[in-house]
Amino acid sequence: MQEWKEFRLNDPGMGPYHRAGLAGLTASLVMLGKWNALPAALDSFEYDEQKLSMSGFQPTAESLHSLLQAVYRLNDDGLFDFPVLESWGPFQKAELQKLYLGSFLQHPSARKAEGKQKEKNSPLDEKKLEYSYLPLRDFIHRDQATCQRIAEAVAKQKSMDIAGWALPGGIVKHNAVQETGLKESPEKFFLLLFAPLGCLFFQGHAGLSNGERDKRTQTLVAVPRPRQLRSFVDLLLRFYERTGSERASGKVPLIRVQGVKEAALQAAMLLHLQNTPKLRRLSCDFTVVRFGTVSWSAQQKTRTALFSSTCLSEETVQKYQIAHDKLHRAGKGTHFVYCPFLGQIADNLVLGNDEWYRGISAYMTDERRKSMIYWQRRLGELVQEKMIWKEQSRREFVGLMHSAIRNRFGKVSNEAKHAGGDLSTFFKREYERMRQLFVNCRTQEKFRENLMDFVTRTRPSVPADSTRSENELLLLACEADWREGKDLCLLALASYRGKETEKYLDQGEE
Repeated sequence: MQEWKEFRLNDPGMGPYHRAGLAGLTASLVMLGKWNALPAALDSFEYDEQKLSMSGFQPTAESLHSLLQAVYRLNDDGLFDFPVLESWGPFQKAELQKLYLGSFLQHPSARKAEGKQKEKNSPLDEKKLEYSYLPLRDFIHRDQATCQRIAEAVAKQKSMDIAGWALPGGIVKHNAVQETGLKESPEKFFLLLFAPLGCLFFQGHAGLSNGERDKRTQTLVAVPRPRQLRSFVDLLLRFYERTGSERASGKVPLIRVQGVKEAALQAAMLLHLQNTPKLRRLSCDFTVVRFGTVSWSAQQKTRTALFSSTCLSEETVQKYQIAHDKLHRAGKGTHFVYCPFLGQIADNLVLGNDEWYRGISAYMTDERRKSMIYWQRRLGELVQEKMIWKEQSRREFVGLMHSAIRNRFGKVSNEAKHAGGDLSTFFKREYERMRQLFVNCRTQEKFRENLMDFVTRTRPSVPADSTRSENELLLLACEADWREGKDLCLLALASYRGKETEKYLDQGEE
């Protein structure tokens, strides 16, 4: 049988999953070589920016199985023990295993698992961190039957049918139309087996406008599209090493994202910003796949969204990092808590919308407004970050509105004291009035009327660092699209922080 000697990154037919598979295979071989544990079927390997070369590897069922067993190791407890996860602790491996089961291995036919979850604990400072996972005895990316299929296809020089576990979405669309199925050569099918190792996985956590959790957003997989093999493999290995060393004990909470665009930005940030002091040129873009449940197929995870980033800029990723750093915090247990508006900010940035605040009106209108109040202080800090604003006049206008809100609360405080009323009741009522004042703006004329009425009554002061007068800032807001002006006013209300909001508007832990 002829040897498989070379896999090239930019060969025809190399899609995102093939590229991720080539990177995952190469990274695994690097780790096995580091341990002097290369399988006997492989004499040696080397790689550069464009290709992976292997010596002595023949695609027999035995050789394939020995390689896959070495790369996709399982320990005695049925937990992932892959070479690339060398620095990861059992808790983090268990969480990654759940994400595999929610994506590539979501169908029961793709895995051999025990009948029930296993409960374990891991040391965390002076406490025990409890976690659970479904133990695996085997799964389709590494089992003997898959290796036999590849070997037979090589011997017969035939193409292979692609199933959803190898390429999510690559399935027969209807049994009556078998021509809709995808086929692949044995060599490229082989690369698809390693695709999960080259991907970044995230837990999904998104809310609907009615306040309920979006079940369509449960697992997100960022599939890289690297342009250079060696450079990307180096980034990938450093990501695995650093992620494991930081989270092995569970001290660093798990990362969640709210949508496919945020997953692309998060993946770019993790691969690049964690590995270099300064963000260098991005080495790849990403195809992000979202998995969740839908009403017509509640028993299994379905591919519910797909997004491909194109030329993510360094500036975009840096702006997202600023927003991400401000709008998340460590919550109880092992997860971060996120501002519900962070996902919309990511969407705006990825789509090239410099007005990162666009769409906040919806979050201040529906049920999500109840959780926005917990983020006033951090939103206020984000508003002060000059780098995230393209037009500083917008930031200065928000500062002007902060002054107006402060003056209005001051007047309400005096009214409450003279009336002998409860300050909390007065402040909550006034906050709701200001919110409704701008939420109800649905035309340019109504927005201008409400804005001018509000500033006339409150007499705000221009921010100290502003280069524009009050009239200039108001003119800019009135001449802009009224929807943008509405967003800016509601952003000012959402990000206002003062003694009124801290003491009387139920601000605290979400």
